[in-house]
Amino acid sequence: MKANNNKNIISVVIAIAIVLALGYYLYRAIALSDNPDAVTPLSSATTTTETLNNDLSVIESGENIATEASLPTMPIPDLDREVRPPEAMQKDIADALVRQVAEIITSLKRNPDDIAGWSDLGMVRKSLGDYEGTRQAWEYVAALRPNDYLAFVNLGDLYGYYLKDNAQAEKNFKHAIVNDPTRVYLYFKTYEFYRDIGEPNKARVVVERGVAANPDSAELRNLLGSIK
Repeated sequence: MKANNNKNIISVVIAIAIVLALGYYLYRAIALSDNPDAVTPLSSATTTTETLNNDLSVIESGENIATEASLPTMPIPDLDREVRPPEAMQKDIADALVRQVAEIITSLKRNPDDIAGWSDLGMVRKSLGDYEGTRQAWEYVAALRPNDYLAFVNLGDLYGYYLKDNAQAEKNFKHAIVNDPTRVYLYFKTYEFYRDIGEPNKARVVVERGVAANPDSAELRNLLGSIK
């Protein structure tokens, strides 16, 4: 039994390490894509981005999802925030996650503009049940990269399913779509969110918009056809 427990612990730790590595690679790939100068330290510049109209009727009315607005700078999140694993979490797993948080924080204190590091910190804090710490880390990523979609879809999921703030979830899901309307899975995520909160009209509209933006997507067409 003990051997099986150890195998389970090792499997969990390896899985987390793989997720962090993939997150790091993906953010690095985006940062070095078409605009290698896109990452600008908040200490040196104020960024602008497309943000969403908070009126929930916007998506139903057929108006544009977002309007131009100024995104304010944001202070660096508190890297000394206490790490407190859930009491129900197995100790060896909790200890491994706490060590990962400590390693990421050490790196971020040396380089606070490391987007991949902040993203990883949010993921590990989320695994530890620290949803507020996750929110702070991912909001900072969104401020550093306001034209990217990853932080916004992550925030949409966090707000909708963990922080239970549907207004902020909707705002972030729609912002992710605005930033990259060709990412088919963003429409699926937003559709699922609207479905889960009992907004069938908005769910249909977002899929219709996905089909309009991605007419070659059989997945979106099939989803639209399945909606009653």
